[in-house]
Amino acid sequence: MKALLILTLYLISGLHLVSPVKAKSCGPGFLIEGKECKDENECEDLHNPCGHHSICHNTYGSYYCTCQPGFQSRTFNFTGQSDQCQDKKRVFSEGPLSRELDV
Repeated sequence: MKALLILTLYLISGLHLVSPVKAKSCGPGFLIEGKECKDENECEDLHNPCGHHSICHNTYGSYYCTCQPGFQSRTFNFTGQSDQCQDKKRVFSEGPLSRELDV
């Protein structure tokens, strides 16, 4: 009986020493890889996150977008969810004052 108790305690303590520890969550922009969080490359992993006429720039835990030459957005750095690149000839005011410009 005493040997069974010792064996049980040994197995229980041994399980704690060899059981793998994994990250429970890494947050947005990161992937779980074993015990650690690894940066997700949204520019490669997501299908066209920035939209048309744009360039995707991966950063640690995030990404941002810029426009290709000849195109612009309302903001300098943006994500595809917040803005899109449009031809520079278009003015980015919304409403009745919107008009085309030759630039």
